[in-house]
Amino acid sequence: MTEPIWHVILRYWRSSLQVGEIYTRTSGTMTGAIPSAGDLAGNQ
Repeated sequence: MTEPIWHVILRYWRSSLQVGEIYTRTSGTMTGAIPSAGDLAGNQ
């Protein structure tokens, strides 16, 4: 029996959330040295 598509979407969404959380954490420690592209776009 194949998995429902929303199961696959939910799993992908969860993993991408974790990646985003890790990315924001690591970039948050480096904000003093390197401004992110989002900050540059927001300040213009």
